Amino acid sequence: QVIDGFNLTGENLSSEPNKKGTISLKTKVNQKGSLKVDGSVQIYPLQANLKIETLAIPLVPLQPYFGDQLNIALTRGQVSSKGDVTAEIGKQGFNAGYKGSLTLGDLLTVDKLNNADFLKWRSLFLGGIDFRLQPLAVNVGEIALADFYSRLIIDPSGKLNVASIVKRPQEEPKAEAKVDKPVASDKPVLPIKIAKITLQNGTVNFSDLFVKPNYTVNIAKLGGRVTGLSSAADSVADMELRGTYANTAPVQILAKLNPLAAKSYLDLKADITGVDLVGFSPYSGKYAGYNIDKGKLSLNVAYKLENNQLSA
Repeated sequence: QVIDGFNLTGENLSSEPNKKGTISLKTKVNQKGSLKVDGSVQIYPLQANLKIETLAIPLVPLQPYFGDQLNIALTRGQVSSKGDVTAEIGKQGFNAGYKGSLTLGDLLTVDKLNNADFLKWRSLFLGGIDFRLQPLAVNVGEIALADFYSRLIIDPSGKLNVASIVKRPQEEPKAEAKVDKPVASDKPVLPIKIAKITLQNGTVNFSDLFVKPNYTVNIAKLGGRVTGLSSAADSVADMELRGTYANTAPVQILAKLNPLAAKSYLDLKADITGVDLVGFSPYSGKYAGYNIDKGKLSLNVAYKLENNQLSA
């Protein structure tokens, strides 16, 4: 990152106990972005209350921190945020929190193995964020994802690109003899609550390069919402998604779920109506030896996962 126009001022800052001062910071980041910090600071014992605002901070310069672990490249993206940060050292040790909003905009990632766009969106907005360390909790009032695109590819060897995003070590360490230990039935989970998630104008492009000829389809106009998402064991969120398959067949998915909880629950129903089967000829030709001349497919499926038992 390149910092320009760095301007930092402080007043009444002191190492004397319980004496508060103020700081003000303004600067530009990589010419297009900006950072502002204003608030009070007590050095000993540490206590800070700061208003922090970032605008269009580029994300690409951060790629070296995670590029070695992933097979995707971040080619563009920026972050903007506005909120209040608190930090202190008290009887319970260090504590910190953040209340505000965050936007990841104009993001584009590229699948390096397949040389194709992997994930992109115009805007990912998180509003009503309330994060604290003690007790650890994450609450989000709203998440909104708009104009997003995802690329799913089954490569010629039959592997899904999503499964190869995280790089694996060249040599796996040899397994050592281990004594079986009892597994705890209740694993701790991070306390998370997300009041509402909305999706608007999404597209998933799927390509199967394993079959010859290759099969490609778009699931477009994806939109919907998820409400009441929480990691609490007794919580159930509602999900409603709609879209179109191959630009003609409507898709609807309705579900009750709690994927964030330690014990997952899912009750899902999905409907798809009037899929043109001619496009599935690569599969029928490969596995049955015949192409499809004409035909329509409508599908109604239901899945339920409860107490680690899946029924479909």
